[in-house]
Parts: sequence; structure tokens; C-alpha cells
Amino acid sequence: FFRAMANEVGVQAITIMALLTGFGVLFVVLGCALADNWWPLMSLFIFIFAAVPLLLCGEPSSSTDFIMTSGNDNILTDQAQFLTGFFGVSGVALNFVLWHGDVIYGSTLVWTLTGFLTLGCALGFFLWILKKPGSVDLMFS
Repeated sequence: FFRAMANEVGVQAITIMALLTGFGVLFVVLGCALADNWWPLMSLFIFIFAAVPLLLCGEPSSSTDFIMTSGNDNILTDQAQFLTGFFGVSGVALNFVLWHGDVIYGSTLVWTLTGFLTLGCALGFFLWILKKPGSVDLMFS
């Protein structure tokens, strides 16, 4: 009974994250399509690329990593977090730069920012589910 209930919660969490991600991408593409200007789509590609540094060097493989500083700090992890934050801020800032340069309309800016807020909510929900004590394993192991 409890295993079936845990699987149901996992399916609900995955469904909510998929819907939020789908609506976020829909808002960004809709903002581009309504104004017939596809420049804001570059910021979506920046957001997709933002995850690459953390995927490549997010966590050390062992405690005896050769690039360790004092304590448990890892230089590669710090740099990956910095680059991810840099790309995340750049994705939002690019829309404001395009709007300020009269490349996109204000309505396109609102649609894309709504899409990125929705994508941020999906990411926040995913991290909240993973940090919760007794969280459901969403990696299908």
C-alpha cells in the first residue's frame, strides 16, 4: 500500500513539473510568435545551456579530489555554480537588453519573463521535492 502511494506521489510530482516546464516553454515561444520576433528564444537556449556546468563538474566524485581546498570546498563546484548563476542571470538580462534596444516589444518581454518565472517555479518545485525528508526517488532506480 505504501509503495503504491509513494509511486502515486512521484507520478504527481513529475506531472506537475512537466506541466510547469511545458507552460514555461509555451509562454516563451508564444511571446516570440505573437510579435513575429524570435530573438528572445536565444535566452531560452541560454537557460538550457546554464545546466551544463553543473552537470559536468557539479559534485566531486570522491573526498580525495585533487583540486580540493581547505575543508570540503571544491573549486570546480564553486566555478560550476558561478557559471550556472551567470547564465541564468544573462538569460533574463538578455530580454531586457533586447527590449531596451527596441528589438522586441514590451508584450514580448512580459510573455518571456512569465515563461521564465514558470520555468523557475518548475525548477524550484523539483529542488523542493528532492530536499524534502523521505523524498520520492524521481530517478526511476
